[in-house]
Amino acid sequence: ILKSHRTLTDDLNKFPFPDYSIYGSLDGLAISLFGPQEKFILPVMTGRGCPYKCTYCANTALLDMYKGEGSYIRKYNIDALINELKILRDKYNVEYFEFWDELFMVNIKYSLAFFERYGAEIGLPFSINARVEKMDDNFCRMARAAGCYYIWFGIESGSERYRTDKLGRKMKNEDILRAAENAKRHGIRRLTFNIVGMPFESLHDAEETLALNQLIAPEIFCFFTYVPL
Repeated sequence: ILKSHRTLTDDLNKFPFPDYSIYGSLDGLAISLFGPQEKFILPVMTGRGCPYKCTYCANTALLDMYKGEGSYIRKYNIDALINELKILRDKYNVEYFEFWDELFMVNIKYSLAFFERYGAEIGLPFSINARVEKMDDNFCRMARAAGCYYIWFGIESGSERYRTDKLGRKMKNEDILRAAENAKRHGIRRLTFNIVGMPFESLHDAEETLALNQLIAPEIFCFFTYVPL
């Protein structure tokens, strides 16, 4: 009995992509978090891992667990990934992809290179999970040109003080508003993630979260009740 955590494989490209053929058909199996319901949507991932250590996220424990043990942040080779997406599009008639990476934009250079290939070779709308610190005008412009329909980003708390001191999220409210405006300017719909009922959160903190969302006016906003696991 080995009482240790599982060893990571640094190179994701050693693993095959999921074998959807075992289902015969994907009709009725598509899953969508927040995409357009009239389209056949399939969740996919471009990689594993997130470099940020938000206090409320399991990723913090995983980063500590695998510290010094190779690369926890891993991405598929773009050529292999584009080929897989072509197969899913052509064989299973997928109409929309949702990228379920913990953080799509771990490597901005990779993300922008992927956008260029995706826009030219795949041509389907998609959603990504992003960080406001990385959502500058150029990123949003290229994402939209590639087909980005929705961009999801976490606010968690509208209180800068609480967000910094308790959640490990260092961005300012002005950073959040600027990122949201960048996405809107390029025609990308926005979805915000928020948490209420967190330890040491005041009613005023929660009201600030609501007020910040009202300023952004995202197409979808999600308020989750804090639940310790």
